[in-house]
Amino acid sequence: MTHIATLCYGLTMDESTTPERPKRLTATEAAAYAGIARSTLYRWVKRGKMPEHRAPSGRPWYDPAELDAAFLDADHTEGSGA
Repeated sequence: MTHIATLCYGLTMDESTTPERPKRLTATEAAAYAGIARSTLYRWVKRGKMPEHRAPSGRPWYDPAELDAAFLDADHTEGSGA
């Protein structure tokens, strides 16, 4: 899967320099990871474009791989009024 840094900035990293991706991100971390506002993240969740998971404590968390997929989808649909 293509990393957001590659899509946005044309950056590439080989396997030896790619840091391991965290498995769970808070809303603030997820928004920073994707380079979007938290309000955009919440909007994607509300519209069903991004899954939101809940920890046993009830706090939401987000999967970076799902953020990558949502970002790719949004890149193709946001401008079309979808």
